[in-house]
Amino acid sequence: MIFATKTKRGFTLIEILITIAITSIILGAGLLITTGAYQGAILQDQFNLFLSLLEKVRNEAVNNVDNEPHGIRVEEDRYVLFGGSYYDPVDLENEIVIRADHIPLIGPTEIIFQNLSGETASDTQFLLSLNGAQRKISVDKSGRLNW
Repeated sequence: MIFATKTKRGFTLIEILITIAITSIILGAGLLITTGAYQGAILQDQFNLFLSLLEKVRNEAVNNVDNEPHGIRVEEDRYVLFGGSYYDPVDLENEIVIRADHIPLIGPTEIIFQNLSGETASDTQFLLSLNGAQRKISVDKSGRLNW
């Protein structure tokens, strides 16, 4: 007597569930890594923007542009570059640069560099942070930028 055996075709439910679970874990880990890298890039971009604006304002002061000090004001959603020994919100010469308002910047609301010397009133630190990552810029009294 010959018995016919059935051949298995396809996958069992357990095999499919294990495959879905492994795929989900890999995709989840990839998403976390990608999100962290993206946020790190955003923080670095905002850091580079603020640093370049500080350098620009300091250079304008040292080069005695318009024969006056130059400064930068930090507001919630923008930076305002200005000339003069104080910030005047109605001055049409102010240059506005939009900033990412979801990245907090801790430090004074404005810094002014004296014309010709580039000196500031005091040593200052600015701190940008996003989800635990931080970038710091220090400005000493002589106007030197350190990061």
